[in-house]
Amino acid sequence: MAAGRLLARRTGRGCRRWCERSSGDVFELRRDRYASTVCASKNLKVAIVGATGQTGRSLALCLKQSALIDELAVYDSHPTRGLLLELSHMDSRCRTIVEDEASTTSACNGKRDLERALTGAKIVAITLDGESIREEAEYLEKILSGLLGCCPKALVALVSRRVNSLVPMLYELYKRAGLFEASSRIFGVVSLFATRANGLAAETLKIQPELSSVPVIGGGCPRSCVPLFSQTRPCADFTPEELSRLSEAMKSAEAAESSSLCLGFAAARFCISLCKAARRVHTCTKDETLAAARGRDRIFP
Repeated sequence: MAAGRLLARRTGRGCRRWCERSSGDVFELRRDRYASTVCASKNLKVAIVGATGQTGRSLALCLKQSALIDELAVYDSHPTRGLLLELSHMDSRCRTIVEDEASTTSACNGKRDLERALTGAKIVAITLDGESIREEAEYLEKILSGLLGCCPKALVALVSRRVNSLVPMLYELYKRAGLFEASSRIFGVVSLFATRANGLAAETLKIQPELSSVPVIGGGCPRSCVPLFSQTRPCADFTPEELSRLSEAMKSAEAAESSSLCLGFAAARFCISLCKAARRVHTCTKDETLAAARGRDRIFP
């Protein structure tokens, strides 16, 4: 009878959940048919700087749905109250915190808002949608004091179309402040091109996009990145005509209208990977995923 009541509680309606002890101090929380692995002892806070731009909004929407994040702080020099209201209506476990300069009248209070948003953040995503590299560089210098004073050991993900120049500049600013080990904590997000290449290759091969992996080499701008479609996994059965169409599709995608939604999605995927690293969550590789899908133990290239 007791076992029957326990089963009824576990399979009942609503948001009833239970915990199963796994290795270390990592718990597996299950709710209905969804499962996510989170760490029971840490509070993971993620801050988005520049959240009111198109890329920042897309990034905030994606991160708000992640069960790995406990606290999401959004900051911008423009008002963020409307964005906070929209995010707060999403019934996810992630709690939202808003800070904006427009909510106060003095520059001192605006700086204090930035410090409150960054305090305790383990991961900081900086989205830059400036019209020129000078404008984005000045914005980085503006928020540098908050990064160094409130979260000097945070993982910083720089989301911009000019990461080739801005990432070295940000590292030099960290070195000027005496943080020489920051090279392992500053990341330039270039996953937009990999996301595009994976989607185009999967569409051509008629496979699921999550099973496709296209290596992308080079930098973080259209002129320096090179998608290696010939090295696509699990297979690269492309004809010369298909390879030509894929290359043209990559070029035309960048020449088309702004891809802020796709950039925000790609940046969110990268930030979630950082969250999994902070939680010490094991992520299966592409080989393991493909092997499970095909019933094999290992797939060789």
